[in-house]
Formats: sequence, C-alpha cells, structure tokens
Amino acid sequence: MTDFAATRSDPITGAQALAEGALAARVQVVSGYPGSPATAVLDQLARHDLRHINWAANEKVAAEIVAGASLGGSRSALVLKSVGLNIALDPLATLSMTGCRAGMIILLGDDPGATGSQNEQDSRWLARTAELPVVEPTSVADSAALVAQAFAWSESAETPIIVRFTTSLARATGHPNAPWKLPPSARRFLHKEYRWVSYPPVAQRRHKALHRRLRAIADMFEASPYDRATGSGPLGVVAVGHTATQVSALLDNLPVALKGEPPALLSLASSWPLPAKSLAQWLACRERLLVLEEGGPFVEEQLAALCHGQRIDIEILGRHNDTIPSQGALSAAAISQGLNALDSRYGTLSPQAAQPLPIDLCPGCLYRPLFASLTQAMNAIGRRRFITVGETGCVVRGLTHDETFLDVKLSLGSALGLGLGLAASDSKQRIVALVGDSSLLHSDLNALPQLAATQPNMLVIVLQNGSAALTGGQPYPTGGKHPTDLIAALYGAMGLSAQIVDARAADEMDAAIRSGLNDHGLRVLIIEAPCAPHIPEVTQ
Repeated sequence: MTDFAATRSDPITGAQALAEGALAARVQVVSGYPGSPATAVLDQLARHDLRHINWAANEKVAAEIVAGASLGGSRSALVLKSVGLNIALDPLATLSMTGCRAGMIILLGDDPGATGSQNEQDSRWLARTAELPVVEPTSVADSAALVAQAFAWSESAETPIIVRFTTSLARATGHPNAPWKLPPSARRFLHKEYRWVSYPPVAQRRHKALHRRLRAIADMFEASPYDRATGSGPLGVVAVGHTATQVSALLDNLPVALKGEPPALLSLASSWPLPAKSLAQWLACRERLLVLEEGGPFVEEQLAALCHGQRIDIEILGRHNDTIPSQGALSAAAISQGLNALDSRYGTLSPQAAQPLPIDLCPGCLYRPLFASLTQAMNAIGRRRFITVGETGCVVRGLTHDETFLDVKLSLGSALGLGLGLAASDSKQRIVALVGDSSLLHSDLNALPQLAATQPNMLVIVLQNGSAALTGGQPYPTGGKHPTDLIAALYGAMGLSAQIVDARAADEMDAAIRSGLNDHGLRVLIIEAPCAPHIPEVTQ
C-alpha cells in the first residue's frame, strides 16, 4: 500500500483523507449511493484496485453488500449521505445486533444547511436508534487516521462503526497525519449454528450482547487519542467533529489581551457512546460550558444528562437555549456568537448570509425544452387541471427557470408513490409524475405493482438521461441493457406499455406530452434526454 501521506506535499480535501484512511485499513469491498457530501469519498476509492466497489441501486442494497462482505471476512465500507441512512437503516438496525465479522465502517456525510439536500438532517439520532457507534473527525489532519482506527475498533468489537463527517470537513483542505496501516484481515465466515440468523427467539439475547459490545467500545473511546483537551480554567468549550477546527481558528485570532485567557477546549471525536468517565473529570473543572456541533444538540443533550447524573453543577450553553441557532450550518459568526455568550470579552463576528449552491441546469441540457414543453401544454389546457409530482434529481434544477411546472416534491424515488396517493384522493385532476431513471431503480420501482393494479388517472414521464446526473453522472446498474430498454422492460413486466420519445425530436416530444395530458387513465412516456456532460456522444 502506498504511503500517500508521506509522499504528498500538497494539501488534500477531507473527502480524500477519509478515503486514504480506508485504504490504509486495507478495505476490500466498498458500496454506496451518490449524494453530497459523500460522493467524493467513493470517487476517490474507485481510483484504486479493490476487490469490489460499486454504486448500488439504493442505499439498502449497498448496506447489504457491505454487511455480507464483512461477514465473509473482508473489511468493507458503506458510503452514503444523510438521507441515504434513512434507506439503509432497515438492515443496519439488525446488523448492529448480530454484529459484523471483519471491520466495517459507514462513511456518513451529513449536510448541515442543506446545501445539496432536500432536508436538514442530523443523522446521529438515527445512528443511536440503530445503536451504532459514531465518531467524527475533528480535522482533515486526523481524518485518515481516525478512519483506520475505526476499522480496528470495529473489528475488535465486531460492531459496525459510523464515521460521520459534514460538508465543511469534506471540502476543507489540509495535510493528513499518516494513518495506521492495518495488517490484512485474517477473518473468514464463521460457521456457527444460528450465529448470523436474526429472528425472535434470539433477539433479546443479541440485544444484550450488543449492549455489552457498546460498553467495550465506550472503554475504547476513553483511551482515544482523537479526543483532545487544551487549556484550563472555569470556562469550557466542547467542539464536536470538524467544529473543533473552526473554533481553534477563531481562538487563534483572539485579541492579544486575551491570548493568555482562552477557554478550555475539548475537541471531541467520540460522539456516541461518550467517553463518560474522562468527560466527567474534565467537566467537573468547569463552571460554564459552550457546546458546539454541526446539527442538532446530540452531544449537548448527552452532556446535560451526564452532568445531571454525576451531580456536576455547570451552566451549559448551546442550541437548547438558543445560544447557537437551531438550524443552518454552523458558521464562524454563529461560533463567535456562542463564544461571546460564554464570555463577552471574546467579541462577535458580523453574521454573513450563507451562499446557496447554484442549481441551474447545465448549458444545452435537454430537460430545458422538455420542462418548457410540459409547462406550455399544461397552461394551454388549464394548469389547475393537473398536479405535477417530481423527486430528487435534475428536476429540481428546472425550478431555477420555471417554478410553475412542479407542485409536489419530497425525496428520491417518491414520485410514483405520491402520485398514486394524489390520484386516489382526487380523481378529477390528472396527475403528472416526473420520474428519474436512476430514482426509478432506487425506489420508485416498488410502486410499479400498485400502479399496474390501480391504473390511476396519471401521466408518468420517465426522464431517461443515462446516469445519476445531479450527483456527478454516476452509473446505475442496468444488467448490460440500454437504459431505455431496461426501463421499458420493467414497466412491461407489469403489463404496462411505454411510448419512447427522443427529447431531441422537439415536435414529436411536444405531441407526445400534449397527447398524454389530454388522455385519461394511465399513460407512460419514456423521454430520452441524454446528459451532455456525462455522455460524450451527446456533444459530438
């Protein structure tokens, strides 16, 4: 294995450092689903010769691939974003009880501020629901080493471990410390009666075993070199994950008069379970505490409970009392505001409005004329006769130019299910469901049997651009078939015929859309609109 950290002089991103740590741990199987800020991690790993690496059809499948690889004796990593954990939670919540075999980590990218997501979600609450340990790198420098360490902890405790990172860490740059290089895994599948079978007679026993393993992991976290305390005095700051880097940068720029009086700072990487013993000792020396973390008051509430249980008299400032805003990414101004609440001598920075990421369609995108055609046709017939339903994907980019063509949008793969419910609720309005090709395979597929059975008053428009274009053009599994042929075959298997239209044939597309809108009952259009940035022949 190449010693990347030793041979590189230029800084790298946090996403690259996370991948470097997995490589140092000799990861062999990687699977995931694209989505910011996690995409860049798998893209980095894909540059190396691993036993198996793929973008799966959805996060649940990816989780099962990674879990199976671990049970088989190969170190494995699941790569997904915040909302992806929602999909993967079903197998993971059971895997936590059965445990894993070889080291298995979940590289989980949260997106505070929702710069590239449909919601602002702190996935650590879901991790705790599934009883999966969580660690968070406090800097780019520690990212690679912590990932390698997480593999070692996982393998020792036979428990999957989540390495949670946020958009700020993924995009930050720095020089990673050389990660610990693990020896190859010597584990193999363990043939033992009922050991990996999860069913009611063993569930309570497995749950008890999980709690025993979690106590062992908490003991490991007590000795973690990635939780660091500096400074002293009655004022303290607990900075969780990458906020530690941001806080340190602000404290380094304190006025000269305060250089000798900064608050005691605890940079915490062990989010759950907490290293309660060492934390209690540190907290007992503080009178006022500021808790800074990206997301909700996940660690803050645990610290409040710990102080209550240990009878530590301390005032805690954070999100629960609005010292820190309850939504949005944790900005330098918000951190400065918190420090000022801790001690007014620290001053405050002027708040700056967050700059949203551009979400415009790419130049020459074939969705532009498609959405324009749909809007014009609906307006000509009567816009309120239709309810349009979309889903995560390039459909949302179309809103930059026209906010009138879409009425409802929730999450990836939800258009058909929402459309079915709307059609069941109101038979007079025609439902128009805009379904992405990759999202069809992700989870819209599960709605196809109901679609075929109920035959709702719905026009289904499948947008076939040949990739998961919104997240960078990652391929989706087609079994060797052309995407259009696969999609048509899936609908055909349910007894549904689909009309195939090329978006580059404008007149034909316009006519098909008008006909579909004027029709009654179920109609399916597959509109081929190849993505120019990701399919080279489109631009030739």
